[in-house]
Amino acid sequence: WDATVQKGSWLTKDVVLTAQWEPNVYNITYFPNGGTIQGTYKSTYTVEDSFSHPDATLTGHEFAGWYTASDFTGYSAGVEAGTTGHLTFYAKWTKNGYDYTVQYYYDGIEDETLRNHGTAEFGSFVDAFQNKLKDGYRFDSVVGTTITTDVAANIVKVYYEKDDFGYCVEYYYDGILDADATVTDTEIFGESIPHSEKAKDGFMLVAVEGGDKIVSSDASSNVVRYYYETDLVGDDGPDEIP
Repeated sequence: WDATVQKGSWLTKDVVLTAQWEPNVYNITYFPNGGTIQGTYKSTYTVEDSFSHPDATLTGHEFAGWYTASDFTGYSAGVEAGTTGHLTFYAKWTKNGYDYTVQYYYDGIEDETLRNHGTAEFGSFVDAFQNKLKDGYRFDSVVGTTITTDVAANIVKVYYEKDDFGYCVEYYYDGILDADATVTDTEIFGESIPHSEKAKDGFMLVAVEGGDKIVSSDASSNVVRYYYETDLVGDDGPDEIP
């Protein structure tokens, strides 16, 4: 009231009292859900106040506004005059997308011409890739990446290594294959086919076919052939290879 009357005093005239009001103060609570509220913002308000909500930031996310419920219903741009009661607001976020690069390595060396790119949500793990297997190679491993805001660091690495392929060394004596002397094994793609002579008494080496071959992915072509013929000269003369 705007006037007071002392207790026990006598009123000698009419007194008019006017009620005085102070607005109630209500609390405001913001839940940024991992983000950071920018600048200053209200933590209390009265029925007379009108204001907008503060902005907020979160790495890798776009701010989608404040909501009155934790399930992000009831969007609120601010508080209007005439509002009463304690208020709670929840920040909503949407993940941003960031580019990533896929690199391809063959025996530890990247083929930069084969790089490809994609986009994925912040915080997601990416290890998907296009298979770019080259002839003579086999898939070894892939190292994925967790997407960050640093595009240069968002790299998926795919590794291939040279495969092993079968080869055969055959030995012919007077045109007849000696199956017991035949060598079959495997060797790394691109390496020379290992082979050596298998001389027999009474025979001389006349030709080697495919002696300089390297291992290819076609095992049927990885063949070296040694040809021997009966040595008609014997030990009295040198062997000759025509």
